[in-house]
Amino acid sequence: MMENNDPTKSLNEGGVFEEKEVIIGYKPDLEIVVIPQVIRRETMAVIEVAVNLNRKDGATDVKEELTVEGSEKLNNCLLKLLKEGDVQGFNALKGKIKERFPDFTPRFPNLCLARADLSRADLSGLDLSLANLNRSILHGACFFGTHLNRASLISADLSEANMNEANLDKANLTWANLTGAMLRGADLSWARLCGAKMSGVKMVGANLTFANLACVDLSGVSLYEVNLAHADLSRADVSNACLKGSNIEGVNLTNVTGVTSEQLSEAKNLVKIKVNTRELRELVERAIDLSAEKAKKSIELLGDK
Repeated sequence: MMENNDPTKSLNEGGVFEEKEVIIGYKPDLEIVVIPQVIRRETMAVIEVAVNLNRKDGATDVKEELTVEGSEKLNNCLLKLLKEGDVQGFNALKGKIKERFPDFTPRFPNLCLARADLSRADLSGLDLSLANLNRSILHGACFFGTHLNRASLISADLSEANMNEANLDKANLTWANLTGAMLRGADLSWARLCGAKMSGVKMVGANLTFANLACVDLSGVSLYEVNLAHADLSRADVSNACLKGSNIEGVNLTNVTGVTSEQLSEAKNLVKIKVNTRELRELVERAIDLSAEKAKKSIELLGDK
């Protein structure tokens, strides 16, 4: 490996700089080729030097190529930082990699980080499908656009987390703390949210079809334009929750509390709704009468009480 304390000199002479299995080349045709095996944070400064040299000489196309092996090494490097709980290092390295290789997506399927403290970690855009994050502390973490389908987040602290546009299809969020979390446009279809804390959650346009929200306190929560088709809201508290524009076709309202006819009338697709008391059935019928849709009264009474 070449020893060089002045990478600028080496690059100016058309050579290459090699450090810790990183090869950075400065070519006469004004292209830069970076073949990272392991990129460490201190090496990023060297890459910056090479890029600036190329641009200074009038290069219009600065090319950086990431090999398959390099992708695997970068993935492992990021994974190591995560497992060590080095959130600052992980965020810094991930940000630099994103700048250089915008098409690179770190993939950590089946990752086990149960009980880890990853508060404010930038986990946006990652593949965390099937990950085990049970009881992890993820306060303020960013999961924007992250793949968390079938992930297990039982009793995880996701308070104030940014989960906008995340894929949480079939994820298990039982007893998770989602206080103040952002879930705008997130896919929570078939997700399990039984007993989750959802005070102050923001989930405009989220997809909760077939989601299990049994026993969840949704009082005061805005469910504006949320797709709740066939969701289970049994024993949930929806006092003062906003249902305007939400799709409640086939929703399960057995033993729900705090619901009003006026509330339901602002929703859409008031059909095939499941209730378990005559009082709830009459309440839904009044909502349909108040609704602009004037839908056919199709209500399933589960048990005649």
